[in-house]
This record gives sequence, C-alpha cells and structure tokens, in this order.
Amino acid sequence: MWHIQDSIITLSNHNQYLTFYKNQVKNPERFCRNVNQFDSQIDFVSCDILELKDGRFFEQYSKPLRLAEEIIGTVWSFRDITESQQAKEENRRIIQQEKQLAEDRAYFTSMIFHEFRNPLNIISYSTSLLKRHSHHWSEEKKLQCLQNLQTAVEQINQFTDEVLIIESVEAGKLQYELKPIDLNLFCREVLAEMSLYTKGASQFLLFQNK
Repeated sequence: MWHIQDSIITLSNHNQYLTFYKNQVKNPERFCRNVNQFDSQIDFVSCDILELKDGRFFEQYSKPLRLAEEIIGTVWSFRDITESQQAKEENRRIIQQEKQLAEDRAYFTSMIFHEFRNPLNIISYSTSLLKRHSHHWSEEKKLQCLQNLQTAVEQINQFTDEVLIIESVEAGKLQYELKPIDLNLFCREVLAEMSLYTKGASQFLLFQNK
C-alpha cells in the first residue's frame, strides 16, 4: 500500500520510516503528532484518516501491543478507503451544489415576485382609478391611464417569457447556439427596456399624486 522502498525495509530504521511516511501524506504535522503521542504515552490509541499526496486515503488505526499485562510495542494498521472517501466527497459536493441551487431558486423566486408586483400594482391602481373617475376624466387622461395598463401588461409578458426561458434552460430543453453580438446595440436595448419600466412606474406615481 505504501510502496516502501526495499532499501528502507532492509535497514528497518524508525526515523527513515517516519521520514518516508511524512513525505507521502498531505498533512505530515498531524501524522507526526500521533507518532509523538505514542512516544510519550505508551497506552495511546489513535484512529485517523490520512490523505496521501497521490490522492489516496488510508484509514489509520494504532494501539498498544500487549504481552499479558505488559506493553511491548505498538501496532499500526492501515486500510485503503479511497473509493469510499471519494464517494463521501462527491456526496458532500452534490449536497453543497443542491444547497446553492436551492438558495439561488429562493432568490430568483423573490426577485420574480418583486418584478411582477410592480406592474400588478400599476394595473390594480389604474383600473381602480378608471372605475372611479372615468365618467369625468378627459379622453387624454383616460388614454394615459390605459397606456399605463398596456405598459404594465407588456412588462408582465416579458417577465413571463424570461421565466419560461430559464425553466427551459434548467430542464435542458432549450437549444441554443453561441453567436457574436453587437455590444453597443445590446446595451441600447437594455437601456430602452429600463426606460420603458421607469416610464411606467413614473406615470403610475403621477396618477397617485393627482
């Protein structure tokens, strides 16, 4: 398991063994602490997981070797648990990924709720104004209120399309092809959409003030 060199095995030198082990594990300090505790505490029992530099994992168990009631040495045993440890790491990664996905979905849901709420408020308030005041409003003011309603509906339709696109992407149903874009044109389109949203919100506030 350790691939110890024959020259080290032949010499059977404790320090050479220890140096060899230290060069194999990723955390030699912790490994050496266990060894030092055996030197200072003969009845010390240790169980640990060692991560090797080559990517393997060993379960290490150490306990005193007894002859009758006398401790005459130490038994070190190692078991290769690379596959099980890698499976644990993969499960931990999947759990973390699912947790992050859940947080992203919660944030997305909150954002969508906020984006839908604004135009819905405009629709609700504008409809209420039309019901109460349309009989004495001028045609211009009625058209302005209707324009607010239309703008709000367009915003909701746009948000709905964006949600459907995102759901299609998550489900792997959306086919797409990467193409270069005109960055200046793209920015102007984004600004135009923001302006449309701001205009609708401003008109809504204007009606509220009136």
